[in-house]
Parts: sequence; C-alpha cells; structure tokens
Amino acid sequence: MATDQVKAKDVSSSTVDPLSVPEKTEADEFGFQRPDMYTLNLSNTVEPYHRHMFLVYKKVENWASFVEKTENDSLPALLASALKSHADKSPIKTRLTFCEGPSGNESSDGDLYVFPEMLKYKGLTSNDADKFVEDVLVNGKDWVSGPVERLEGSYVFVCCHIARDKRCGTCGPQLIKKFKEEIGSRALKDQIFVGPCSHLGQHKFAGNLTIFGRNSSGEVTGHWYGYVTPEDVPAMLDQHIIKGEINKKIWRGQMLPFPTQDSQQVVDGGGEKGKKEESQASTGASDVVKDAGGCCQGLNGVSCCRN
Repeated sequence: MATDQVKAKDVSSSTVDPLSVPEKTEADEFGFQRPDMYTLNLSNTVEPYHRHMFLVYKKVENWASFVEKTENDSLPALLASALKSHADKSPIKTRLTFCEGPSGNESSDGDLYVFPEMLKYKGLTSNDADKFVEDVLVNGKDWVSGPVERLEGSYVFVCCHIARDKRCGTCGPQLIKKFKEEIGSRALKDQIFVGPCSHLGQHKFAGNLTIFGRNSSGEVTGHWYGYVTPEDVPAMLDQHIIKGEINKKIWRGQMLPFPTQDSQQVVDGGGEKGKKEESQASTGASDVVKDAGGCCQGLNGVSCCRN
C-alpha cells in the first residue's frame, strides 16, 4: 500500500507543472489573436449619420475615457454640447470624434476636420464652439473667425482610445504603424493621411477605423471597417483607397449622403419609402463594392504609380 501511495503522489506532482503553462499576454487577450475576433457580423453596425467632425485635441495618452467630459479644458465639452443643443435644427446628423493631427498634415489643438465637406477649420476655441455649430453647420454660413483649409487626398482615422477600451488601445497603434510603413513604401505620404482617434463605437470590433475621401464621381465617402489587422492594411491602400473596392468581410457601413428634400422622410423616420431608402443607404455592401478606375487613375488623385 505504501508503494501505491508513492506512485499516486508521483503522478499527481507530475501532472501539475505551472512552468509548463504559458502566461497570457496582452496580445492574446486584447490584440489581433483574441478569441472573439471575427465572431460577429460587422455589416450595418454603423448608426446612420451624414457628417463627421474630428477635433484635434492633445495626445491619446492624455484622453480621458470620455474626452467630452474633460474637466480642465472646456472646448471638447462645449463643442459636444453645442452639437447636441442644435441637433433638432438640422436634418443632418453630425458625429464628433477626437483625434491627434493626422500625420503628414500640420495640425494643432482646436483644428477641426469636417467630412464630407473636406474642410479644416483652424484654431477653434471654447468661445467659438456654439457660434461655429449654429452658423456653419446649421445655417451653412462661411466661417470668418479663423482660417479654413480645403482638404485633398484620403484620411484614415484609427481608434486608439486605450482609456476607453484596451482592445483598441492595443490594436490601433499597430495599425497606424503598418499604415505609415505601407504609405511610405508607396510614396503616398502627401496623398494619404493617417492618425489615431477616440472612441468610434463597438470596441469589440477592434481594430476599428474610418476612411474618408472622394470616389470616382468626386463624391466624398466615409467607410467604416472593423476586425482590421496589419495584414489587411496593404489591401486597404491598394484596393479601397486607390481602386475603390470595398472589403465586404470587414466592412461595417458608411456615412450617408446629405438628405435632400425628396429624402426628408428618411431623417424624420416616416413613411415606407423613407424606411426603404434608409435601409438601402446604410446596408448592402454589394451596392458599393467597386467605385473607381485603374491603378494610375485612382481616387482622390491617389496613384500607385511612383512617377
């Protein structure tokens, strides 16, 4: 019996070896190898909206979980509040996101990138926030309180908001690094601009990003992608930005065109026709799968031809 007890002890001790169990890394838990990657359907996970504004505000590491609630600086809060208070005065739904200045495009705190207008308003201050929203966004007036710059090329904003969710905080910087490498290797630094941004919604889809630019008809589009990995980046440049081809596997949806008088029912949410138009506009990747010509005549003036 003593021998049996020794054998049992030996077996027990040999099956529990803590050194043989690999520790989980942040990449395993929050990065591109996490178990929840590709487990959810991405299509139509973008709430309908018509305009996207990106306010340049400090650096990612300085962002609170909710940037618009930053206590020691009133600009993010006032701009978000102004958008909310004027929302019922316009049929155009506007989203506000915070960003660092996109690389390759000189920016400073208070600069505001606005799509689909493709405009950059420079040096917005706390005192300007409400007047800017009412005059420019609601009433369509020109902004005379500061410089305005017209944007050219394509703009990629990648969620890196680590204070909000570690998945985007882990995946986002790696995507930006890969974008910069690929943009540099294609000599497109003056045509494609990329930078980190705050919460885009649905961090479970990290890596999350949006791409803004003109299609072959000259219209400005904004497409959202999720579950993006560094391996997807070369194709996003060559296919989406240069050729206008959508990757349906990781496509989340897109910014809608401005509502017209005929489509007012879409904004009001009334009528079967309005519902049908809204559904067609916000879903159906097959309608937007291809939208440009050949390599050397790409979108936004972007060309993969070096000369």
